[in-house]
Amino acid sequence: MLQYGLVKQFPKDVLNEAKDISGTIDANGRIDLREKVIFTIDPEDAKGL
Repeated sequence: MLQYGLVKQFPKDVLNEAKDISGTIDANGRIDLREKVIFTIDPEDAKGL
């Protein structure tokens, strides 16, 4: 984390905004996988979606 200048904690304004996010998800017919452990192995040149 230090190598890339990442901080260990989010700034207070980010945490305050996150508190305002609803805890409910509109899955719209999707399967809820939030409780599953899922990971991917992507190539170095993969782009985030």
